[in-house]
Amino acid sequence: MAAPPSRASDHADPAWLSNGRQEANLTGLFFYPKDDRYIIILDTRPTLTAPPPYNLAPYVFTVNIDTHSQIRFKSSEDFQCNVPPPSRGNADVQLQNGNYCRYGGTVVEPTGIRPDISFVMALDNSARFFPDALQTGKLKIVGAGFDHTLPVQIFDDNTLGRQPRDPNAVWVYAGVRDDPFIFPKFFNTNIITMVISLPKTAILSRHPDWLLWANSKYTGNGEQIDHVGRSNRTQLGRFDILNTKEPSQHLRALHEAQRGREQVQDFFKEVARPLSNLNQLSGFVLRSYDFAPDVMIFTTRYPPGFPNGRRLEDDVAETTCQWGDCPLHENSYIDSSTFQRATVNDKPFLEDFPYLAEHWPWRPQPFVGSPWHWFHTHLLWPIVVLLVALYLLRRAWKLACVRLRAKRSD
Repeated sequence: MAAPPSRASDHADPAWLSNGRQEANLTGLFFYPKDDRYIIILDTRPTLTAPPPYNLAPYVFTVNIDTHSQIRFKSSEDFQCNVPPPSRGNADVQLQNGNYCRYGGTVVEPTGIRPDISFVMALDNSARFFPDALQTGKLKIVGAGFDHTLPVQIFDDNTLGRQPRDPNAVWVYAGVRDDPFIFPKFFNTNIITMVISLPKTAILSRHPDWLLWANSKYTGNGEQIDHVGRSNRTQLGRFDILNTKEPSQHLRALHEAQRGREQVQDFFKEVARPLSNLNQLSGFVLRSYDFAPDVMIFTTRYPPGFPNGRRLEDDVAETTCQWGDCPLHENSYIDSSTFQRATVNDKPFLEDFPYLAEHWPWRPQPFVGSPWHWFHTHLLWPIVVLLVALYLLRRAWKLACVRLRAKRSD
């Protein structure tokens, strides 16, 4: 059973999300320091080309920061991700170093992940913050880890450059901007972005290691729709199950999925070995290094840059391919008309807030829904049930044959 393929950063997941709900489809999370401030960028709605209005009213977006969890990093300061490690050595040390290069580190207690700070944001259908967002709770910062005495300033395209920025305030911006993902398939398209710039002193914790993740939820029932942590993770087919779960639940979900997928894989090894080989590449079979919560790790111990946070200029596809996940890297060649991979964005980033380039000219919106939505809804689970039933019947038949032969030999 092949899982849906990886198509780009976090643009293509959840694969089951219909065309009319793409505003909830998170595309990227960025976090990095700049001078005396921290920059947080959350993007949603991939391949956007049409002007407002959009369908944003049903959704709320949240960026979470955990400032208490303990994280292990590389085993020694001599270890470098771009230098091949020894082929032999302690397995725990190798896993620790691999996690440092893949994820930015190893979370010591994944089940203890919880937000100490949350930025909760709802946008109007023009992709702006509501004028009374602070008064109505449609923009709020919650959690004891934040300095709530700081003022908050709201900006949009009409007030940028006109409204003075208080250097002691939190700045927030929402609007349509160029998609910052360095990937040819999404060049010349836009996203809806939420940008937060805050003084470093706003985060009260002196703990140097943080976890970040974001989600989109329905405003009515609070049901989670999409999740983004470390880029190029949940959009890989084998991790789609994490999109509706909190990071503290991720390891349990992965271990539960592993048991069922191993049974399916064993079935294919017996009856259709080429399909079992395909499953290893397609994103169905979990790998030994997959068992980590999907969060972005940031630490002040090391220089910023993916996977230590994520800057706008970071080439995510290149880095993740070096450590075992290459579909995105291959697609960056496939989706380009030139042989050389694009390693910079199609529009220069801005030096000043809100940092993302202005949006591309408006044009009709293409259909972006995936046929996987229909397949997931109407065919996937019946097929899975059928395959499992066939596998169990085959096992029962083989067992019955063994017993029959044993009885005859008696």
